[in-house]
Amino acid sequence: MKRLLLILLLPVVVIGLWRWLADPRDTALPFGTDDLSSVQAELAELSAEERQLVEDYVRRSRGDVLPQEWADPDEPLTARTFAQAIELERAYRVRMADQQLRSDALANERDAAWAPLRAIAKVELVRAEVLSPEALAARRGESAGASRASHPVFIVRVRVQNTSDETIELLQGSLKARDSEAYLPLDLCWVDRQSSLRSGSVEEFDCARLNQAASEQATAFANGAPGRFEVRWEPARIKLGSGRELRGP
Repeated sequence: MKRLLLILLLPVVVIGLWRWLADPRDTALPFGTDDLSSVQAELAELSAEERQLVEDYVRRSRGDVLPQEWADPDEPLTARTFAQAIELERAYRVRMADQQLRSDALANERDAAWAPLRAIAKVELVRAEVLSPEALAARRGESAGASRASHPVFIVRVRVQNTSDETIELLQGSLKARDSEAYLPLDLCWVDRQSSLRSGSVEEFDCARLNQAASEQATAFANGAPGRFEVRWEPARIKLGSGRELRGP
């Protein structure tokens, strides 16, 4: 009877021992999906750092698994297990941190080159809106039928100030919004002012692309997205009354 009981309990003991000894990092990732609900128990056995690495990798790969020969050498998505995902995501973070350092260094160089131009002309955003064709026509003092737009339009109000002690005869540059959720910035306005702006003078005007419907990015900016966007004035060219001319990077 005891022998029979031992025989019956042996598989249970073996399975329990195997689970106790098994490394959760050997767990296979779900294939073709970023849904990790099927491996939540195994995820819970990882440290908080490793769990986050796995979750970030799967979110980035969306469950895709590429053969080694097809994978991007700089950003391979070849992981099949937690351990491989942890290794690849750590390498990805190191690479992204290095790229950010180089990007920040380049941005600092460009800011230094822009500084003399920014000291002469201050350009800033007053407001940003997405207007219907009817609202845009009313804003411009036109009848609804006369509006050139047939779609919602992104429109920004821009303020320009001459902060120098000379008259500005020409001012060109771009007002942009860096987007933390997109590679490319949002173009707010290309400033191309070719009339005199005396020292200390301030002027405002609207910028809009009437032939383009407001994008999702522009709509998000107009609706307000705290922490997502950073507005930047990137002057390209300034010509002063004295004949002096400055150009941006």
